[in-house]
Amino acid sequence: MIAEAGGPELYEKIKAEYYAASKDPFVKDVIHAISESDFTDIIEHVTRPNMTGTNVCTWKECLAYIIAYESDQAVLRQVAKELGD
Repeated sequence: MIAEAGGPELYEKIKAEYYAASKDPFVKDVIHAISESDFTDIIEHVTRPNMTGTNVCTWKECLAYIIAYESDQAVLRQVAKELGD
């Protein structure tokens, strides 16, 4: 909150550093995706499981996050297609 008062550049820098330093995969992946409105990474994790076979969310959770936080209908259709494939 304090970084936001320092202007958009400081806010973005602090936010990026916070996500990079986070040890919690949910924060690092899901919360970051929501805050940036860029769900590419979590979609990729869901559609291509990592080496351990675990993900921070299931495809259903991923779709729920995107429906809740994405307003662009074209993006929603694309995501649904990617998750369905």
